[in-house]
Amino acid sequence: MSDITTYQVSHPATAGFTVTTNLGSAAAHQLAAAELRRRAGADVDTAGLTVNWSN
Repeated sequence: MSDITTYQVSHPATAGFTVTTNLGSAAAHQLAAAELRRRAGADVDTAGLTVNWSN
């Protein structure tokens, strides 16, 4: 099992937020995209999504 890691997420369509996972950066990106769609709407373009390791 991987260490639990928190990632800072940013996108022009919403305020920044964090995601935390023990499944690695690919999973963090998927979680961030899902949360972005929840916050900004299902039709938001995720191309501007950035996910950066923070701990």
